[in-house]
Amino acid sequence: MAEWSSYSLHDLLLFSLQAYIGLFELLNTTLWPAHLVTLALGLAAATLVLKGHRARHRLVWTLLSILWLWTGWHFFHVQYAAINWAAEYVAVVFWLQGLLFGLFAMVPKCPQISYVGTVTDRMAAAVYLFALIGYPIASLALGRSSESVEFLGISADSGVVATLAILVLSRARFIWLAWVVPLAWCALTGLTLWLLGSPEFFIAPLAAVLAVAAAASYITGPDSLPDK
Repeated sequence: MAEWSSYSLHDLLLFSLQAYIGLFELLNTTLWPAHLVTLALGLAAATLVLKGHRARHRLVWTLLSILWLWTGWHFFHVQYAAINWAAEYVAVVFWLQGLLFGLFAMVPKCPQISYVGTVTDRMAAAVYLFALIGYPIASLALGRSSESVEFLGISADSGVVATLAILVLSRARFIWLAWVVPLAWCALTGLTLWLLGSPEFFIAPLAAVLAVAAAASYITGPDSLPDK
């Protein structure tokens, strides 16, 4: 018993901060210029929602499905698993989440996504904009090299934060299940970065808190009605 008490959360880490940052350097080197494609897709999804395009609901859920399936395969299964065996299990969870979003896109009563300009909507838009272009800027500001910053669709954190913003804009209350994995990942990545000693540890958890607060205001506030 005394032997177990000598262990701490830091002993559970299988890699160093240098190895973790090196993972993103490898990702950015091998996938460039795919960053431009993922940025374009992120902007396209935002445009569909802001313009109120009739097909936005199914298209955005489809894009989220592809994002989560891709992240589960390339980021976790191919790359992250090289330094962390547990990433294989996370990959499966991301695949299941991607399939859930794909189901949202296919069901007859597709969960609606709408932007009507409320304070909550603007909060969600700010979170989405941060995921799209703020993440690499924040990474640089907090000490990352330009070769190792995180981009939407290339790494997991920014994509999860973008997903939370979309979930806020979906006023369908029955999709609460879709929140579980994104929120759990924000907590897990925050804990991991904190244990590694990275100054970025607070970013994803803070985004999760803002998203939950925004969603709660929809549920309890007067603007909780879905877009027709």
